[in-house]
Amino acid sequence: MNEQNKEMNIKRKDYLLFELNNIKHTLSKTTYNYLLQLINLELSALEESSNILDLVSFKSNPLFAEIVAYNIYTLAYKYLEERTDLSAVDQINNLKLYSDGIRVFEFYYDTSYDNLKNGEIDLYKMVYDPEYNEKLEEDLLIQLDNEYKNASYYHSGNLNEIIQRRERIDKLKKEIMDLRNNIIPNEEEKRKIEISEIYNESLLDFYNISEEGFEPAKDYGDNKKKTYLKKVNEVKIYNNIRYI
Repeated sequence: MNEQNKEMNIKRKDYLLFELNNIKHTLSKTTYNYLLQLINLELSALEESSNILDLVSFKSNPLFAEIVAYNIYTLAYKYLEERTDLSAVDQINNLKLYSDGIRVFEFYYDTSYDNLKNGEIDLYKMVYDPEYNEKLEEDLLIQLDNEYKNASYYHSGNLNEIIQRRERIDKLKKEIMDLRNNIIPNEEEKRKIEISEIYNESLLDFYNISEEGFEPAKDYGDNKKKTYLKKVNEVKIYNNIRYI
C-alpha cells in the first residue's frame, strides 16, 4: 500500500470508529464488540457470525457495508505484506493480488450498486484431476453418440437444425480431442497449478472462510471451468476452479 493509500485508510478507520461510537447506544454489546473487532482487524468479516442475533437487522445499515469492505481490503494488504512473492493492483473499489503473474485474489466493492454493496471476492484455483478428465471424456462420448443416433434432424429439411447439430458435434469432438491431447500438464501448467493451489488454500485459511456452504454458480458452458458461490455478511465469495 503506497503512502497516499495508507493515509486514506487511516482516515477511513477513524471515520468508521467515530460513526460506530455514535450509534453504540443502539447496538447490543455483542454486536458493537463484533463490529469493533472487524475495524481493528481482530476478526475476518468473511468468518461466519450467525451467533450474533441482532446483527441481521444491522446489515441493512450502510455503515455495516463500509466496515466489512474496510476489513476485507485492509486484511488483504496485511496478507500481502507477509509475502514477498505477491504484488497488488489497487484501483478504485477494486483490489487484485498476483503471484508471478497469476491472479490469486480479487475484491470488488462499490456502494453505488445494491448487489455489490458489501462486495464480491474471487478466489482462483487450477486443478489437474485425471479422474475428473476421464469421467468428463466418458460423458462427452455419450453426448456425441446421442447426437449421431438422433439423426432425424439431418433428414428434416430444416437447414438451421442441421447446422446447429453439426456445430454441437464439432464442439464435442474438439473437447474430446483436447482432453486426449492434454493427458499430462506441461511445465507451465504445473507451475500455475502449484501457485493457485497454495494461494487458494492459504487465502481461505487467512480469511477464515469455511469451505462448507459453497454451491455451484455461473454456467460458462465450459466443462473445464466451475465456479462455486457462498455469501457471508452479504459478501459474495466466488471460488473459481479451472481443470487442466
